[in-house]
Amino acid sequence: MSYQTLISMENLSNNPTTLNLAGKGIGDVGVRTLATTLQVNHTLTTLKLGCNRIGDVGAQALVNALQVNHTLTALDLSYNEIGAVGAQAIANALQVNHTLTTLNLSCNEIGAIGAQAIATSLQVNHVLTTLNLTCNGIRAIGAQALATALQVNHTLTNLVLYGNKIEGVGAQALATTLHVNHTLTTLNLSCNGIGAAGAQDIEIAMETRQKQNHDQAASVLISFTDNQSLFSRLPGDRCILSTILDYIKISPLIIKYNSC
Repeated sequence: MSYQTLISMENLSNNPTTLNLAGKGIGDVGVRTLATTLQVNHTLTTLKLGCNRIGDVGAQALVNALQVNHTLTALDLSYNEIGAVGAQAIANALQVNHTLTTLNLSCNEIGAIGAQAIATSLQVNHVLTTLNLTCNGIRAIGAQALATALQVNHTLTNLVLYGNKIEGVGAQALATTLHVNHTLTTLNLSCNGIGAAGAQDIEIAMETRQKQNHDQAASVLISFTDNQSLFSRLPGDRCILSTILDYIKISPLIIKYNSC
């Protein structure tokens, strides 16, 4: 079955609210066909396009659709081949799109430059609440750009930066942001090599945040990235050493990080 037929059958027949084309191999050419449909579609809210060999050209086609589509709220572009150019195009769309709340770009190739572009868009976007940039090689530079954006963005609540090699420098930048950002509720920093110093920066930021929020009942779990020790701080300053690994819950913020 050709991608044109597939898109026609699954997207046009019953005006669905969710369309899952993950793993269909539609590529950039197929995405261009789909993007044309999105420009006139008024029912689709969730679109899943993971594992489709979509590159920068396909991303640009989707961007053109997002600039005129006012119904799509969730877009999954994970496991594709989108680079910095495609990320820049997506960032441009985020500056004018007022409906998309969830964007999954995990396992692409946007790099630090792409992350910087996305970060710039977050400074003016007031709709996006969930952003997944897992395994995109954004490194410390990309994390620093995102940290700067989150100092003025008061909408994003969930940020996943798993496996981006942001290291201690990136963690420190994010920790600085956590002192002033009170919107983010979930932050995944697993597999980033942030080190004990980076973990400590995050811990200090969260202690400050708790005091500012007057959240005395919250538990704080901090895992160091050597995967050897876990400190559990509970009300009353009890401190317990453990060998449990890498899941951190800081109410009202959940953080994950380990060294992998």
